[in-house]
Amino acid sequence: GERSFAPAWSGSGDLLAAYNRVRSLTASDGTKQQEVDLDVLDRKFSTDVALLTGDLAIAGDQRFPGSMVMLRATIRNVGDAPVHDVPVAFYLGDPASGGMEIGRQIANGWLNAGDTTTVSVNWTIPGTLPVHVFAKADPEGQLGDSDVTNNSTDVVIGATSLSISI
Repeated sequence: GERSFAPAWSGSGDLLAAYNRVRSLTASDGTKQQEVDLDVLDRKFSTDVALLTGDLAIAGDQRFPGSMVMLRATIRNVGDAPVHDVPVAFYLGDPASGGMEIGRQIANGWLNAGDTTTVSVNWTIPGTLPVHVFAKADPEGQLGDSDVTNNSTDVVIGATSLSISI
């Protein structure tokens, strides 16, 4: 077990904790002893917002060009530190390949570690289907996110899956 914790914050914002790690030992003659070692925990808190698969939803009639739909993104704080005013941008096409921005919303306020919040924009489906829509949290990288690979998700609108049997 552990005992005698002494936590503190480092100058860079890391959590430091010195503590005694105790291990009970039984000698060959049956006597019990305790071995005590001094250990130090150094924990860096990370900032990590995420949009995971399934976190981009479409509300409204998606079958026809010209239809008004609502694009809804669920932002997750999967890091350790709270984040404030998270921007989320919606794109027609992959933003990494020149996708066009549809709209942008700010998830206002604080988003604590483990929490989620939802932002949405209204959008008119363009003239040709199917279309590939993306949502990206912190698109300019202002939050100092520790893992930007989980900041976007996508969905295809107007794709049909037909099967014909004869």
